[in-house]
Amino acid sequence: MKRVILHLTGMHSLKYGGVERYLLELAKSSARHGYRTIIQYESYPRSTAYVQELTDAGCELVILETGSSVMKSTLSVVGLIRSIKPEIIQTHFVRGYIYILLPLLARLVGTRKLLALIHSVQDNRRAWRRFALNHFDQIIGVSRGVVASLLAIKTKPEIVSHHYLGLFGERTRSQKDRESFRNMLGIPRNAIVIACIAFDSPIKGVDILLDAFAEISKQFPLAHLLSIGIDPLQSSLPRVAEHLGIGKCTHWAGLLDEGWKYLNAADLYVQPSRSEAISFAVMEAMSLRLPVIATRVGGLPEIVVENETGYLVAPTPLALAEVLRATLRRQQEWKTLGEAAFLRYRTHFKGESSVQAFVETYY
Repeated sequence: MKRVILHLTGMHSLKYGGVERYLLELAKSSARHGYRTIIQYESYPRSTAYVQELTDAGCELVILETGSSVMKSTLSVVGLIRSIKPEIIQTHFVRGYIYILLPLLARLVGTRKLLALIHSVQDNRRAWRRFALNHFDQIIGVSRGVVASLLAIKTKPEIVSHHYLGLFGERTRSQKDRESFRNMLGIPRNAIVIACIAFDSPIKGVDILLDAFAEISKQFPLAHLLSIGIDPLQSSLPRVAEHLGIGKCTHWAGLLDEGWKYLNAADLYVQPSRSEAISFAVMEAMSLRLPVIATRVGGLPEIVVENETGYLVAPTPLALAEVLRATLRRQQEWKTLGEAAFLRYRTHFKGESSVQAFVETYY
């Protein structure tokens, strides 16, 4: 019987995105090392392609809601772990009580390793999290920025490390896709397209981007915004764009599997986050040789090198508008920035080498 790795994601998987692909490839690599992977989700993943690929890879999905009643969820988590007795438990976006519960539970069932992969910058007001995490075997931040936030809440330095995630496969820009996506979205052929991949949450700062774009759009009538990852029928942000007078030059691609492909329609990429541990979206832009403007928060300065692969700004509309204005005036530099961005992506953020190193280091 194969040894079991249990991933407690705490996630609702709404699309086949970067985290989903990384989990799939991690499961494939683990299988080659003799492990069977079980992945917990809060609800059934929406992407049928993702579910099929997990099945083909021999993964088992467990749908277990941990975000409702703490008592009910605790009993469910205990029952799951007692039934499968995993050799390794790895957490992702789980709620706080699970961090507290797991160290004792893991020891009771004989779990060999308890790992926390931390995907977000930690709040230093949560002292309880330090207490819980210090009983894990390893705490892995997805960037040095995350590690700094973990050390700030006094987690044990000897069990904290950072590990960059990454993207998989070869990616090339396609003129055919550029024209196709622009036609699909009603973007003029001669438009200068500024793209952003983000879900609908204040932490992603899409409102900052809208405010900044409204400040500069009249100076650059050919400039258009492309949002990928937000459902325009559910979000209030399209109405914000209309109110700001930029509705006609803002395009909403929606919530998509492999939304990165729509970046073929873009000329420039912006990540306006208020907080960001690391960004698959920025990696995706760099993989397609796009220059990047990103906010100077969390792990983004570890991806974007100032004045080499793009530009870093404060997460405010005024700061972003200023850099957007300057960047749009220096289009002759974009090719050089984009090539440097691609080289940095290829050197530091390739998923194949990231997964191999993760399995060999932590499992």
